[in-house]
Amino acid sequence: MTKALRTRPLVLDDPLFPDLKDRIIHKTGLAYYQDKDADLARILAGRLSALGLQGCGAYADCLSGSRGQAEMDELVSELTIGETYFFRHPEVFSALRHSILPEIIAANRESRTLRIWSAGCSTGAEPYSISILLKEHFSAELAGWQAVVTGTDIDKKYLAFASRAQYQEWALRATPEPERSRYFEQTPSGWQLRPAFRKHVSFHHHNLIRDALPNSKLGLQELDIILCRNVAIYFSRDQINDLMNRFHASLNPNGWLITGPAEIGMDRPGGFQPVNLNGLIVYRKSDQPVAGAAPVWTAPVLAYPALQTEPTEPLAQSESLVADVVPTVQETSAEDAASQERELMRLADRGQWVAALGLARRVIERADSTLEARLKAIQVLAEAGDMEQAVQTLKRLLFIDRRCLLAHYHLGLLLSSQGDRRMARKAFMNAYDLAVAQPVDEPVPGGEGLLAGQLADMALLRSKHEDAL
Repeated sequence: MTKALRTRPLVLDDPLFPDLKDRIIHKTGLAYYQDKDADLARILAGRLSALGLQGCGAYADCLSGSRGQAEMDELVSELTIGETYFFRHPEVFSALRHSILPEIIAANRESRTLRIWSAGCSTGAEPYSISILLKEHFSAELAGWQAVVTGTDIDKKYLAFASRAQYQEWALRATPEPERSRYFEQTPSGWQLRPAFRKHVSFHHHNLIRDALPNSKLGLQELDIILCRNVAIYFSRDQINDLMNRFHASLNPNGWLITGPAEIGMDRPGGFQPVNLNGLIVYRKSDQPVAGAAPVWTAPVLAYPALQTEPTEPLAQSESLVADVVPTVQETSAEDAASQERELMRLADRGQWVAALGLARRVIERADSTLEARLKAIQVLAEAGDMEQAVQTLKRLLFIDRRCLLAHYHLGLLLSSQGDRRMARKAFMNAYDLAVAQPVDEPVPGGEGLLAGQLADMALLRSKHEDAL
C-alpha cells in the first residue's frame, strides 16, 4: 500500500479537513468533491506526502504562503482528469465538417470571422483537432478570414503541455497514417504538431465557474461554437445552470453548443434548441427557452453510432448489423490472430463499426484473444447496435474473471445506456472498489496505459451520474 493511501484515513479524521475542503471547492468551483470526502482525502494525502507535510492545517498554511498558487495548480492537476486524444468521438468532427461549419461559414461571409472555443481543453487535443479540420477541409473558404480557435482550462500544467504541442502515441490512437505524418512530425521525444496547424490556436487559463464570461480579454465573446465536453461532471446542477446561461450570452445568434455524452444537467439547457445530426445531439442558441425537449443521455465511450467521415449510402437489408453471422472459427494461427486483432483496433479507432463486426465476433469466439482485443470487440458490438450480445459477452468475461476492472466499468456504461441505472451504478462501484484496492499508479489490464487511480476516479464520476438521474 502506498504512503498516500495509508495517510488517507488520517486526513479524513483531521478536524480541519472540512474547512480545507470548503476552501478548495470555493477556490476551484469543483463541486463534485462536495460529497466525495474519501476521494478528496486520497488526493490531499498524496500532496501531503509529496510536500512532507503533516495534517490539513499545515497544507492550508502552504496554500496561504508564498508558493500557495503554485501548490494550488498542482492540486488542481490531481483533482481533474486530463485524459484526451485527437479526434475523440469522430461523430462530433463529422457533424462539424458536414453540417455546422458550412452553415456558419455561409452566415458569416460578410464579417469573415469564425470564433471557436474549446472549454476545458486539457492538453490541447480538441482545439488542435479543430484546427486540423479547418486547415484540411475549409482552407479555401476561410482564406482572408479571422478564424481563431481558443482553448481554456483550469489546469496550468495542461495548458503548458498544450502550448508545446508535442504528444505521445496514446494521444494519436485515433489518427492513423498517412494523416498522422501529415499533421505531425515524429521526433525522438514524441510527435510534434506541425506549425501550420498551430497558427490560429491560442490557450488561456480560465475557471468556468469563477472567471468572467463573456470575456472579451480572452476572446470569449461573440462565439460561433462552444465545445464543452466531459467537463460539467465536476459541477453541481446550480453551477451548470449558471454556466449554460453564460454560454448562451457568449454565443452569436444561432451559435452552437456541443456537450459531452456524459454531462449531468447539460442535456436540457434552457435557451438552446436541440438538433439531431445523424444521432449526435447538439444545441443551437435560441432566443426562447426550449419547451418539451426530451433529455438526451448516451453512455460515454460506447456513446453514439459512429459516423463515417464521408456521407455513406444506407445499409441494404442484407447488410443488417444484427443479422451478420460469422462462421465458426475452427483454427487460427497465432500470427493470424494477432493480425486480426490489429485490424480490429484499426477499424474501431476509425469508427468503422460495420466493417469491424466480423472481426469482433471472431475475437470473442477465440479463447486466446487478448483482453484489450476482447474489450474492443465488445465496444464494436455495442456501437453497431448489438447491445444484447455486448452485455452477455461482458458477463461471460466477468464469470471467468470477477476481478476484471474494465469489464465491470464497460458493463456499467452499457447498462446505463439501456436505462438500468441501479445495475449500472453497481457495476461502476464494483470497478471502483477493485481499482482503489490497487496502487494508484498500477496499470489496468487491457487499459492501454490507464492507471488504477484514474479508473477509480472515472468509475466514481459515472456512479455519481447514475445517482443524479
